[in-house]
Amino acid sequence: MPKVFARRAIALAAAAFEFDAIDLELRSLKQIPLRGIDARRAAGLASAADGIATRAEADRRPDKAAAAALLASRAWQRAGNKTAAAQSAARHDALLQAK
Repeated sequence: MPKVFARRAIALAAAAFEFDAIDLELRSLKQIPLRGIDARRAAGLASAADGIATRAEADRRPDKAAAAALLASRAWQRAGNKTAAAQSAARHDALLQAK
């Protein structure tokens, strides 16, 4: 539930002020040390990063989408979900090739 509130707060602030919500969310997630969190929290971080990647792709921002997909892959690895990690890594690679 706190993730939802944080996303809404960032979206509302981005609407009221001029700043890049995708960049802010991605930078915030990158500050979380993956080695310091458990598998459940890593999965939550991965899910959030995947969501950012999707939004960045929709906004035609392949650089941010690729960065978010890479973060998602690493977080899925930390969470122990090899399938999701491989999917995020493949998404990252495809985004880099499309640039």
